[in-house]
This record gives sequence, structure tokens and C-alpha cells, in this order.
Amino acid sequence: MVILNDRTPPQGHDPELIVRQLWELADVLHYKYILLDFQRPGLPENTAVAKALVTGLPCPVGVSELYVQELDAPVFLPPVPPHLPLNKHLAPWQGREIWLEAALGGEVITVTEKGCSRSPLASMEVPETAQEDPVLHCHYHIRTFDDHIDFTLWRTEDDLSKLLQQAEDLGIFKAVGLWQELNSPAMNLSQKNNKNRSA
Repeated sequence: MVILNDRTPPQGHDPELIVRQLWELADVLHYKYILLDFQRPGLPENTAVAKALVTGLPCPVGVSELYVQELDAPVFLPPVPPHLPLNKHLAPWQGREIWLEAALGGEVITVTEKGCSRSPLASMEVPETAQEDPVLHCHYHIRTFDDHIDFTLWRTEDDLSKLLQQAEDLGIFKAVGLWQELNSPAMNLSQKNNKNRSA
């Protein structure tokens, strides 16, 4: 899989030239898929590149949810937030082929008398004591303070493995994750048992 992102915003790029260059790379890289991980919303250049690649390449081109609406292409969805059931994360894209980003990570949900807020878990230094939620496929820890309650939620490798199994049961056969994050003995073992779950 070749992954293209928009970390550096496009500036005057020629979509047709990109298509030709990717055709030329096919003989060298032997890729089977292209992933457009575009995360900067509302860029006409991204729209033009996505359309050109989806229509101009012979292989499947997955496109991030920000740019896939008008295209006949697989939808690349971000990781499932730990507080959200998988089926709700997938629901807006029913009937479409979905590629799911597989990632570890977590969040802190803070509840005060004024409402609720969420923030990313700063690090994977998670509490020693935790409960497991088999529906959300995550672990959680609750801390109470005088003026608020913190719910810390995170996914372990085992949680992610179970989430990917549920995704497969729902018809999602492609998950894409970062090698640096997922290349551990535990994840490798689970992926050997089902190679369809990793791209």
C-alpha cells in the first residue's frame, strides 16, 4: 500500500502528473492499494487529486472521509474513539467499502456541573487498576474529585484485536495501522491468525 497524506498542503500539484507517476511506481513498488490520508478539510487541490487517482488508477484507492463523499471509492475512517461503539462509528457509511484506521490510544472524559469535555490521553501511562468494557473494547478508570469526575478510557493491544475481530464480523476486511505502534509480539501473533485485518 502506498499512502499519500497532506501534511504538507498541496500547492499547484498536477493531479494527472501524480497519476502518471503512480503508474510508473507500480512496477517498482508492486503496490496493490493507494490510501489518500487527507486530513486538511476543504482544499480544492485535495479534491482534484482524489478524483484523478480514484478514476485514473487500476487499483483500489481508499480516501479519507473528508474527501470521499462524491467518489466511488473505499472510505478511510479514523480510529474508533474508545467511548463510541464500533457500529455507531461505521453507521454513516453503511453500504460503502470501509478501510478502518487501527490504533491504540485513549482519551479522558471530564464531567463537571457545566457539562462534559473530552481530551486525548497525554501518554499511554494508564492507571494500574482498570475495568474492561467488552462492548466498547476498551479499558477504563474513574477518578472522582470535588468539582469533577474523570473517566480515562484506552485500548490495549488485546482490546484492539477484539475490535478488529468485531469489525471483520461486520464486513470490514481492511485495517490500516502504523508499524511503529502496532509492531509488537502480541499484535503480530493476532495478525498471523487473520491476515485480512492488516493492510
